[in-house]
Order: sequence, then C-alpha cells, then structure tokens
Amino acid sequence: MAAVDVNDGIRWLQQHAGDYHIDAEKVVVAGHSAGAFTALNVAFLDQNEIQQVISSAGLSGKYLGEPLDPVTGIRACISMSGASLNLDWIGQEEITDKNIAVGIIHGTSDGVVDYDAGLAIPCCQTYGATVYGGCEVAKRVSELGGNWYLLSGQGFGHDIGEQPWFDTLSVQLPAFVVKTVVCGENIAKHSAVARNTPLPMCPGNAPNLPVALPCDVDAITPGITTPVIEATGAQVEAALGLLVYPNPVHDVLQVRSNASESDGMWRVTIYHMDGRWVRRMELEPGVPATIDLGDVAPGMYCLFFQAGRSGRSGVVRVRKD
Repeated sequence: MAAVDVNDGIRWLQQHAGDYHIDAEKVVVAGHSAGAFTALNVAFLDQNEIQQVISSAGLSGKYLGEPLDPVTGIRACISMSGASLNLDWIGQEEITDKNIAVGIIHGTSDGVVDYDAGLAIPCCQTYGATVYGGCEVAKRVSELGGNWYLLSGQGFGHDIGEQPWFDTLSVQLPAFVVKTVVCGENIAKHSAVARNTPLPMCPGNAPNLPVALPCDVDAITPGITTPVIEATGAQVEAALGLLVYPNPVHDVLQVRSNASESDGMWRVTIYHMDGRWVRRMELEPGVPATIDLGDVAPGMYCLFFQAGRSGRSGVVRVRKD
C-alpha cells in the first residue's frame, strides 16, 4: 500500500515537473526504517512479485485493491535502516538497464531491522518473516554489477540521528547521488563510522542478541569525496534577471533582481550543499540587498531564489573560502 501511494506521488510530480523545475527522469526515492522498506519496494517491486507474497494484492479488497504500477525514471534508492523481504526483487534489469544506484545506511547494532539477514524486528521476535538488511542488499547490488554505497554504523543502532554518524551520512549520501545520478560515475564502496561505546542489539540486552560483524561485501575504505563546483566571481541567472556578486573585503554577498515587479517579492534561501538550511531573506525587485556570511563556515552554498507571485525560481551557487 505504501509503495502504491509513493508511486502515485511520484507520478503527480512527474506530470508537474515543469512547475517545480525538476527532472522527471532523475528520481531518487529514500526512506528510514519503514520508509526504507517502502523506498526499496518502490524502486524494485512490481505487481507480479507482490502477488507471489499476497495473491490478492492489487486485485481485490478495500486496502489492497489498487495494482502496483511502478513508475519510470527512478535513478537512485536510498535505504536507511531498512531491508527487503526478497533480494530477488532487486533484479538485473533495474540495476543495470535502468541504472538504479543504491545507497545504504545501516547500524550493526540495529535491533529493529537486522543489518544482515534475520527476523523482522529481531528484538521483539513477534514476526516470523526473514528480511534482508543493508549488508545483504549491498551484496545483491554488488553481485549484479551495479552502483552501491554502504555506510555501516559500527556499534550504532536504528537511530541514524546519532553523531558523528549523522554528520557523515548527510554529506556522503548527497555525494553518492550527485556522482552516480548527475555525473554518471560508477561507485562501489563500503565505508564506516564507529561508535565510541557500541550499543547492544536490544535495550537492556533482552533478548541478548549478538551484534553483527561489519559487512564483508568489500573492504572498509574512506568515504566518497564530495563533489565541488568552482563558482567564483559574479554569477547571473539571465532568465530571471538575478545578479549575485561578492564583496572583496567583507564576507557579504550583494544581490539584486532586475526582474519584473509582477514577480513580487523574491524569497532567497541559502542551503549548504549537503542540503542543510542556513538562512532565508526577502528581496524586492530592483533593490540591492546584502547577505552577511560572516558567521557561515567555509564551503559551497546554494542560493535558491523564488518569486512570490509568479513562482519562478532559479539557483546560484557560491563558494566561501
């Protein structure tokens, strides 16, 4: 049911791709926990495969009556603390012909979804089904010759928000997507972040389950080098009449929009290249504005401009040294 809903949502976005300035043929599905199960199902499951598990799925019933009709255009799937019910669903066609890259985040002490192959929700031991976690998914994609990246959390559990794991994955996952989906590079890599004090698999060690060993899909090596785009000097978004240029003395940017007043106020949102929101401000047409970056760490940033009335938008990238 979740996969059907997500497919419907993706289809709607693809039908309105021009309104949102997105590439309908470069779709990335991602999720954590149950969302990771769903992301894997959206990328790799079809109607025939789900009927092997539930014969009535997509044929009858109030909740299972809509058939699973996969979308086209998926180029990457990101599974965070998730698993697949059947590795055969990850097929050669999706991995090589459709070129779906698979990014995986999983902790070796995850007692909610096993890092390897194990019972669904191993600490509860209430479900008899075996699921295949991040390590097994990485092995499957590797066997099929596809693009994959596994970031193992050695000693981490189900919560991907723990530091320093989260800071690492928030940089590594966007880099993986950019390099495989946008730049067309091939990546097959296993890296890891180790927790200072490893967690037990289950709270209070009840039941006392062994912590998984690091996946043997490949040797653990340093992570992906984050792509950097040189963006020095003034930049112009000609179609929108936007001008952004640095002050050579102070850590500020001068910004001006020469667009029509019919666009109304412009909202300027600054994002770090890993997707983190930094700052937001309003910009009047024809009126210069200053953005103070004195308290912003060095690095690459994306300035997203969107007109309040017309909805037109554009992006300018800048680098702070």
